[in-house]
Amino acid sequence: MHATDRPPAPVSAPWVADARRRVHRYLRCLRCRDAAAEDLTQEALLAALRTFGGTAEPPLPWLFKTARNLWLQALRRQHREELVGELDRLHNRAVAELGDDGGDARVAALRECLATLPPRSRLAVQLRYRDGMTRAAVAERIGLSDDGCKNLFERVRNALRTCMERSLGR
Repeated sequence: MHATDRPPAPVSAPWVADARRRVHRYLRCLRCRDAAAEDLTQEALLAALRTFGGTAEPPLPWLFKTARNLWLQALRRQHREELVGELDRLHNRAVAELGDDGGDARVAALRECLATLPPRSRLAVQLRYRDGMTRAAVAERIGLSDDGCKNLFERVRNALRTCMERSLGR
C-alpha cells in the first residue's frame, strides 16, 4: 500500500477540543450568550463532521463562518433582526483584527516560542495547559514547591510574551 493509498487519519481529539474552544470564544465575541454558544459550537462541529466525514480537520475559517451562520439563523428565529447588523460589524472587526489566518500566525509563533523554553519549563506548560493538571500537581511532578511552580509559570509567561512580541513584530 502506498502512502497515497492510505485512508486519511481521523480528526484528533486534541484538535476537536481546540476547535471547540476557539469557535466558542468566537461566538462569545459575537455576543452570543454562553449556553447558546455551547449549543452552536456543537452544531458547527457536527456540521464539520458531516461535511468532512470526520477524516479531515476543517479549516478554522470554515468553522467560524459556519458558527456565524448558525448564530444568524438563531437570531432570525428569535426575530432579533436588530442584532444582525451589529453581528456583521462585530464579525468584520474580528476578521480585521485576526487577519486572514484566523490566528494561525499567533499559534505558529507560540509553538516556536514554546520550543525555545528550557525542558523543565516546557514540561510544566504541557502538564498544566495540555494535560489540565493543577499547579500543585505540576509542582509535585517536576519537583518544585507550589510557590516555586507559581514563580516558574510567571517567568515562563513573561518569556513567552517577550518572544511572541518579537516574533509578531510588535
